[in-house]
Amino acid sequence: MTHDDTEHLSAALAERYRIERHLGEGGMATVYLAQDLKHERHVALKVLKPELAAVLGADRFVQEIKTTASLQHPNILPLFDSGEAEGVLYYVMPYIEGETLRDRLTRETQLGIDDAVKIAVEIAEALEAAHQQGVIHRDIKPENILLHGGRPMVADFGIALAVSAAAGGRMTETGLSLGTPHYMSPEQATAEKEITARSDVYSLASVLYEMLTGTPPHLGGSAQQIIMKIITEEAAPVTTLRKTVPPHVAATVARALERLPADRFETARAFADALTNPTLAPSLPQMAAAGRPGVAARSGRFAAVTAVAAVATILAVWGWLRPSAGDAGRTAVEFYLDAPDSTATLTTVISSPDGNRLVAEVAADDGTLLYQRTLDERDWRPIPGTEGAQTPFFSHDGAWVGFVSVSDEQLKRVPVAGGAPQVITGARRGEVDPTTIGHVAWGPNDTLVFSAADHEYGWPALFRIAAEGGVPERLTAPGTRNALHVGPTLVDGTDFVLFMEGAPNTDPKLMALDLRSGDATPDRVLVKQRFDPKAPAREGPTQRIADNVALSNNGFWALFTISAGGTLIYAQGATGDELMVVSRDGRGQRLLSGPRLVHPRFSPSGDRIAFVRGEFGDVGDLWVYAMAGGTAQRLGFGGPVADPAWSTDGRSLGFSLVGQDDDTPSTLWRRLANGTGTPELLLAAEPSGSTMQDNVWQMAFVPGDREIVFRRQRVAPGAPDAGDVWRAPLDGGAPEPLFETSALEEHAVVAPDGRWLAYTSDETGTQEVYIRSYPDMGPRTLVSLGGGAFPVWSQDGTELFYWARSGNWLVSASLQLDGASATVVDRTRLFRSGRFRNQANRNYDAHPNGQEFVMVGGLPSQIVVRVNALDP
Repeated sequence: MTHDDTEHLSAALAERYRIERHLGEGGMATVYLAQDLKHERHVALKVLKPELAAVLGADRFVQEIKTTASLQHPNILPLFDSGEAEGVLYYVMPYIEGETLRDRLTRETQLGIDDAVKIAVEIAEALEAAHQQGVIHRDIKPENILLHGGRPMVADFGIALAVSAAAGGRMTETGLSLGTPHYMSPEQATAEKEITARSDVYSLASVLYEMLTGTPPHLGGSAQQIIMKIITEEAAPVTTLRKTVPPHVAATVARALERLPADRFETARAFADALTNPTLAPSLPQMAAAGRPGVAARSGRFAAVTAVAAVATILAVWGWLRPSAGDAGRTAVEFYLDAPDSTATLTTVISSPDGNRLVAEVAADDGTLLYQRTLDERDWRPIPGTEGAQTPFFSHDGAWVGFVSVSDEQLKRVPVAGGAPQVITGARRGEVDPTTIGHVAWGPNDTLVFSAADHEYGWPALFRIAAEGGVPERLTAPGTRNALHVGPTLVDGTDFVLFMEGAPNTDPKLMALDLRSGDATPDRVLVKQRFDPKAPAREGPTQRIADNVALSNNGFWALFTISAGGTLIYAQGATGDELMVVSRDGRGQRLLSGPRLVHPRFSPSGDRIAFVRGEFGDVGDLWVYAMAGGTAQRLGFGGPVADPAWSTDGRSLGFSLVGQDDDTPSTLWRRLANGTGTPELLLAAEPSGSTMQDNVWQMAFVPGDREIVFRRQRVAPGAPDAGDVWRAPLDGGAPEPLFETSALEEHAVVAPDGRWLAYTSDETGTQEVYIRSYPDMGPRTLVSLGGGAFPVWSQDGTELFYWARSGNWLVSASLQLDGASATVVDRTRLFRSGRFRNQANRNYDAHPNGQEFVMVGGLPSQIVVRVNALDP
């Protein structure tokens, strides 16, 4: 819940509860520590997620949850209260000092065998007591098991049942599922209407499996993969992962994890008895059977489900597979794609023109790589030579795959049949930076049309180049420096290119570019419609071919591609970002998620994070996240903001207000970080006029907060995209350049002692990180090797962090700083970009402790493939 929502809840419950702080997030509820005013005790107040509460009737929910209030058992956390307040549904349980089983597993990974069995037995006794009263938990998982004084206590008993009953058949409206994928029973995964005690037994066995082995029975890169494995695969015997597990415990776990409910223990009591009685082992299934294929074939119904990949049954829970019939005997077959392994993420998938071959950009901890497979293949195969590749695209005949190689800043192509990559174009000053290339269309005459950042305006324009290589030719000039020309598509058999044009706070337009005349006309968004090149315009009725298509991170275009053969690939559902705290070894913990989260910055004390929630691209409004309360406050400046910067005393935030056209140049501002007071204008760029364009960006406070450094871009129209580092006193003095060159210098930050400046420059043709003494600008010292970007100082000034272009590593450079002399002692690779976004902007920052970082991670949508999507 937001800060405003919390205040609203506090006011609504003021007579009964006083909310003290945010405790955490669950699958269905947000949890707060509150004071029960009547009984003078601390309680855990749980508020149902708004999207869930929206489909629940308050009276029905309260009525259903009452069935759990009567449960009494030493290992069951009781229900104190429930109700509705100002449209918010809540329930109240005791606040238990201690930790959850998830916390303990995170710390220890595996528990002692006796300890794990003891915990499972006590939970089974709690389940048995509830089952005797007809209450099934439905969501047994480590997060719902509290450890208090060595005793496990089961929380949220019956909440899932109450929610399900109150929602009736409308659970799909919430976008939530009842149950957690790793611990779901097969009957939950296949949306069986009747869930019995045997389902809880399966979930508890999954939890015990993790306590013993350190991992749940089934793993996968997505919820879909996990569910499919639960339905179709046997869990590996626990003894294959931990040989010291006693035979009777291993056999008990195997029987409790049987996919057919009738083959499991009938009661939780029987499960507990088997765990504690070694003499029962001979009568239980041997562990060898747990791994053999075909066990589920004993049930005709289950055999049918696995044979058709659970198309019909999974639809009821997740809405993944939606086959639809086409005309003329052709069927529009739809399926979902998984990454090559559980540690990777599919970021982009394209199909060949005939629709029979797929190529995917896959992000993993060691960077990106292209993979390929045909529609009738199950496994992905890596494409050699595509390490660090992004933005893949097919040639018109499907024989080549093109891509952007970020590590060496080149546009390349590689034969699908195998062979070495070939360079199409590299980075050339004054032309195109290949790392900014977006969508690429490869026409039948071996001409490529693509969008890329234009050096004259700094925003995407369209360019053309021959497939065999050469110098890109610009095709379009955005009307203002903040316009975008993106998403080009060549219309077969014509000389037209369709593309999108837009700018902040405007509606995007579909444009048609005539390659013969160079004229671009608006067409005015996913539908199927005929295009008449003679007009040029769309004509005839539209036909809807996909629903719930996700948008790009900047919200500008839909995430889909479609081949001439009619194979549609699109991202389904809402996309977004995660704000994460990441350790030096790359392990992350999510703080919050939402659309277009960019530019995170730790406060000097590390207790707050400033960030921008983008309304368009990488600009939007300014927010501050409080680490202690887990809440985010919108500061509400009311304009497109970028590049927040904390003052060194932590009281203020500086930021860039991005100009939207030539008449409103960009400006630098400061305001109090608590959102009070009036924002203060620090510096304004000069109006562009006809002779000079001026922009000010990327401000950073110099320690002491008496001056700032920033990037200034003052160029004549049509000149190369130069940028220089300036400084400006905050007492009203005139700004001055620290150095002015023909190269692009940016991302300047001053060391905590105020004596050193780190920045990036492409003076060698490759963007590198440098440091110089400040403010005298002594000799420069090269920090990065082979390309680097986005320097960040450690609080003690002994380390400089940056992203290395080669391999996309976050690197720590150890420095020895002595007078005007700077030496790089060592460079240590910390972790690769993987799912973190690091290319276009500085989307990370270092915590003052030097051991953690705030990062922006992607939330990938489910990728859907529909064959024959364009049949009439």
